[in-house]
Parts: sequence; structure tokens; C-alpha cells
Amino acid sequence: MSNYPKIAIPFDNGFVRSFNLNNFDTDELVNFYNKYGLVIFDNILSDNEVGLTINDLWKDMNEYLKKFDDNIHVTENDCEYLSLPSSSNAYGFVNTGPINQLQCWKNRQNEKIYNAFKILYKLTSKQNIEKNSDQLVACLDRGSILRPTDKNKDWETKDIYHFDIDPWEFTGTMKANDTINPAMYDPTNLTNLTYMLSEGNFGKYNGYPKLSGVIALSDTNENSGGFECFVGFHNYIHDWCQKHEYNYNIRHDTGLTKNMQKIFMKKGSLMVFTRELPHNIYSNKSDKFRYAQYVRIVPQSELNLPMYLLEKRKKLMKNLLPKCFDTTSHISKELFML
Repeated sequence: MSNYPKIAIPFDNGFVRSFNLNNFDTDELVNFYNKYGLVIFDNILSDNEVGLTINDLWKDMNEYLKKFDDNIHVTENDCEYLSLPSSSNAYGFVNTGPINQLQCWKNRQNEKIYNAFKILYKLTSKQNIEKNSDQLVACLDRGSILRPTDKNKDWETKDIYHFDIDPWEFTGTMKANDTINPAMYDPTNLTNLTYMLSEGNFGKYNGYPKLSGVIALSDTNENSGGFECFVGFHNYIHDWCQKHEYNYNIRHDTGLTKNMQKIFMKKGSLMVFTRELPHNIYSNKSDKFRYAQYVRIVPQSELNLPMYLLEKRKKLMKNLLPKCFDTTSHISKELFML
């Protein structure tokens, strides 16, 4: 059992301490990230954008469920069908693959979200992202609906403590696996995109942090369900990997799991965290739904793709983009490699 100290993350008015994207002290933000491994920015999405995104989560879920029953249609008031065994039942995910709806695409290219990632890469990387001309690219990720178990105990989700990265590979404790299946980026195959969920997760540390994001689409608290993690574990990960054999299941390490802290966020805020933090989605024990969208923006070099696969990826992303989606901005062109 690990015995790393628990570092209490600071709270302000019931939520984890957050920053204003347009007005922050650089040293304070960097010190906060270095100590805790995450940063929250407030007021990233408007109430209207939040509402549209939640509608997209339900739309995506209904499209997914039509694979099982053409006549099914679920809403907040009628979602008993979601008790069927699926990733939604276990993790609170909308479906097994990335969410592919208009507002969620807009969120992926949201200027505030882009700037939040860019600021953190610039301030916390050993690489100079601007000097290297390393463009940022958007990855595909899931949405999340956590149903209120106060209404139905069978809706309780499981604790699945995990890393999003291979920590042994990232820390150099073991040799990196550079094998890539070219079929993953077949631009004509849009039916199974689950592999896209792991983009940028692999490889040894090369100067860039492994950053991911969570957009809170509802306030989170002790009972709402949401993100929890071992705050500050990025400062212990090298030591932990040296002491544990490859592929050790962290769910067996009670020294980690007991030190998980729930991260309370305001609706419309964005948390950017390092994937070096072991984390979990804790169950919703309230009488309200909890909603979130996950986002990832990574330096292009973190994809670790040869040129011919980068070209395949460009075509794949172009085929995925909604036809009515505006991609004329310089941010869109950079993020989607257009």
C-alpha cells in the first residue's frame, strides 16, 4: 500500500479554487498546477452553450440506443432503458465512443478552451511550444450523464480508479511501445472511433505535460457525482512506478484510492488536469442529473504519427466534422488540421 501524503486542495465558497482566464497571476497559476496537478477556469461556457451541450448528450445517447431498439427515446424523465449493461451504466458515459454532435464540436474549438490549454502548455512545458511551431490539435472524447441514484439505486456507477496514460511508459520505467495500427486512421471507416479516445495517451515524457479537460455542465458537490483524483500525484508518479510492477492494478492500492479528493466545479467551468493523476468518476447520489463533456487538446508531436498517418488523420477529421460546422477561424484550422 502506498503511503504518499494527501494534499488538501483549496476551496472557495463550496468549489475548488478557480482562476479567471482573462485575469490571473501567472506565478500563482503555475504554482497551483505544479502542486495540485490541475487548474480550473470559470465562466468558459455560457448558460446557453451549457444547455445546448446537454441537449447534444441526450441526442447522442438516443442515436447510440437506436442500435438496440429503433423505437427507444430517452429523456431525463424517462431513462429506465439506460439500465442495460453499457459503458453508461458503469461509467456515466453517453456511449462507448466519442460524442459526435454539433455543440460538442463547437466546444472543442471554443476559443476560451483553446486558450486555457495553450496557456498551460506554454507555462508548464519544458518544450517551447511556440518556438517549436508545434500546433495544437483537438482529440475526440466522450460526454457524461450521471443519473440520480436518489431516484433509483440501480443507477449507481462503479468506482473505476485508473490512469489515462500508461504511467510506466510515460516515466520511462519501461520501453515505450511505438507500434501504431495504420487502420486506426482509415478516413472511410467512421463506425468505430473508440481508438480515437486514447490519442496522445501513449509515449514517454518528451517535455509536454499530458493534459486533459472536463467541462462541468452542472454544479458538482459531495453528492452530485463527478471527477475525483489523487491531487498532486504527478509529483509521486516516478517513485510509484519504480515500486510497482508493470500493469499493477491501482484499484488494489488503497493508499491511492483512500486519498482521492472530489473536485467540486461550477457549471460552465473547465478543469484542465494532467493525466498523471489517478482518477475516478464518483457516483451521483443526489436527486439531479450530473452532466459533463471531456475535451483534450494536445501538441501535434504528442500524436507521435509519421506524415502519412497524419494525412490520414486529417482526412478522417474532415469527414467527421458536421456539414454546418463553421471552421473558418484560425483556431479551427489549427485544431482540426484543415
